[in-house]
Amino acid sequence: MYVGGKWGRFPQFGKKIANFLDEKQALIAIKKVLEFYVKEAKKGERLANLLNRIGIEKLRKEIIA
Repeated sequence: MYVGGKWGRFPQFGKKIANFLDEKQALIAIKKVLEFYVKEAKKGERLANLLNRIGIEKLRKEIIA
């Protein structure tokens, strides 16, 4: 599972946060990513920019927990 990629003027590839998720695990991980985004993002901030600002490791810890 990759998150935080974006197109546009300053494109970037998504960052890998998990390997080989089944359907149930993937849905749980997506829910956790969205909850993390709602909790941590500044108003109007994109997920890629949030991850650049605070680091991917913080998100990985949330997903694993």
